[in-house]
Amino acid sequence: TQQGALILYQLVLGVPLVGSSLQYAGLARFCWVLESVVGSGIDLLKSVKLAASASGNPLLRSDCPALCESIRIGDPLSAHFRNHAEIYPAIMTHMVTAGEESNGHQEMLGRLATWFNLEMESRLDLLGAAIEPVLMAVVALIVGTIVIGIFLPLYGLMGNLGG
Repeated sequence: TQQGALILYQLVLGVPLVGSSLQYAGLARFCWVLESVVGSGIDLLKSVKLAASASGNPLLRSDCPALCESIRIGDPLSAHFRNHAEIYPAIMTHMVTAGEESNGHQEMLGRLATWFNLEMESRLDLLGAAIEPVLMAVVALIVGTIVIGIFLPLYGLMGNLGG
């Protein structure tokens, strides 16, 4: 269900490196889709709905009705982002504010998407570097267990043959 996905997503967000990578991936997709759809001339409400559903981020999907209502009453995107800092990072708020002031929404959304994508990739590289020693230890334990499992019976057999 959507509620279950939201709860699971919030739990995964608490995992170091994994949560932030997942959040940045969803925000990058949100910004890319929003940039493309706004650039094609579709109105902002429909664009936000499409971007939220395409993001794969349950937090963005659950916040979409509130974001659309905020846009409907005339608030800028940055005001909603600022009021929901637990979902939208500060850099997103600042970049969207700059885009609104310079009338360059589309360009700023593209830059944001690129930045989120780069951040996600760097976090994934860090995650790989952090997991590598753990994986090596697990492989060493598995190999050690197999070696001990083979040689202990051999030593027992050799002891029985010699004595």
